[in-house]
Amino acid sequence: MFKSLSGTANATAFLSILFIIGTGSALSAQSSIFSRQFKSAGTDAYVITHISTTDAGTLELVDQRKVSSGEHYLDLIKSDGQGNLQWTKRFGPMQFGLKNVVQSPDGSYFLCFTQNPFGHFYEMIKLDVNGNLLFDKRVNFPANSRVGIFPMSHARNDGGYYVACSITDTITYITQWNVFSIDATGNLLWSNAYNADAFMMEVTTMDTCGNGDVILAGTYYDLTQQKYMMVITRVNPNGSMVWTKKYVSAGIYDFYPREITHVGNNIVLAAIAYNSVAVTSSTVILKMDSAGNVSWSKIYSHITHQIDPFDIVPVENNNFAITGTANNPNIASFFLKVDASGQVIGGRVYANWNIHTVQHVNAWQYSISGSYKDSMYPQAAYMVTDINGMGCADGGLGISDGSISFTVTNGSGFQSFPFAIGTGTTPSPVATYLGDDICRITGIPSTEQETIVVNVFPSPATDLIQVTSTDIISHLELIDVNGKVVRVANPGAPSYNLDVTMLPAAIYYLKITCDDQILFRKILIAQ
Repeated sequence: MFKSLSGTANATAFLSILFIIGTGSALSAQSSIFSRQFKSAGTDAYVITHISTTDAGTLELVDQRKVSSGEHYLDLIKSDGQGNLQWTKRFGPMQFGLKNVVQSPDGSYFLCFTQNPFGHFYEMIKLDVNGNLLFDKRVNFPANSRVGIFPMSHARNDGGYYVACSITDTITYITQWNVFSIDATGNLLWSNAYNADAFMMEVTTMDTCGNGDVILAGTYYDLTQQKYMMVITRVNPNGSMVWTKKYVSAGIYDFYPREITHVGNNIVLAAIAYNSVAVTSSTVILKMDSAGNVSWSKIYSHITHQIDPFDIVPVENNNFAITGTANNPNIASFFLKVDASGQVIGGRVYANWNIHTVQHVNAWQYSISGSYKDSMYPQAAYMVTDINGMGCADGGLGISDGSISFTVTNGSGFQSFPFAIGTGTTPSPVATYLGDDICRITGIPSTEQETIVVNVFPSPATDLIQVTSTDIISHLELIDVNGKVVRVANPGAPSYNLDVTMLPAAIYYLKITCDDQILFRKILIAQ
């Protein structure tokens, strides 16, 4: 949901957990939470989304409203892995709407947004890694087309982009999904319209699968049940439809897809299930195969909180992390983890947060962004938490879950939807921020104590790392500081020599699995 927050002059706060590890000590033995606040004088801040960047930093997409005039600005705030400000970029003042920003394989950034909500055009902006403008282009739709306010983008592996949005014909009032593809310089490759067979049809989320196919999910109004239901469409990289299917569930719920992701060519969808009788909301997850058939579907509820998902990502061990709001009685958000079959692993509640997005940073961390309400007014905020959602969390989240059934039917076809791309005219003064630390909490104890003695040596190492344990070592992973696994072994013995030749000199972390315990050691490799 896109909105601006009212109040006094607000700030953009970045909170992050940094693991401190000594050689030979457990990774989880001690943590440090630090916060960074970036103040932009005289504005209210609202985080739209954020991404983890390829340099281990973060890029925030923020709506800034000037308190004195009510003018809105679109800000991008780039920070490094410790929350230190690197650069900012501001577009506006203008009325705008969008859902996300994406990073290209070459490190550049791309976003597509409305200049006037419910207008006739979009603006496409591409920036280099330092925030310098590479191109500004405008997408001009036909005069009888009213575009939706939440265009969403996705980067292709070849440097180009997909953009998806909803478009309503102002003569027939039929809404269809438009998807177009552009190359790395913003030239149109193809444009099609999908699912133009239902009243009140809206595309809400987009992703790509392992083979490059585009996956779209949205909502439509089912005239038989007189409720909102869901539709998912799969499109190949050339724009041809692979399949489109509608998902109907009998009962009291209206369904609104929030976010879609993938595991290989399989699809996982998180949606809100709104009970219009009880006036409560729950979270629904559907896992589907590559053909759109439902593998399992579950609904997750809480006795007190109304849980509305905003984002879902696949994470370690084939699990999924879900974030969203957990309202009632007060503003709060939730972090929920489920396994590959939808079973709840755990969850946390964050009071005074309105969390929108989650990213998987590395083997031990997630980043979360949204709005934070302090004692006086909401702020835009960013946080990095451990894999159990413990950072800045207020307590556990007790979730009840159960199966929910969906009937699958076919959707409609597609047709070409051409338009023109011209030169954009977005004003873009540079945003200025003042940064300061707002809190520092150290020495958070581990919830697990090591009962196994593990030794790893030498450090620094040049060719072999010797690992010994008082228990059987079932699995080893050597991970670099960016979370990439560079060596894997399955010893099945209490000792093992791990080959580290040809690895660059750097600090690494060794993940050691023994019995039911997972331990970490820091290793220096010096070639």
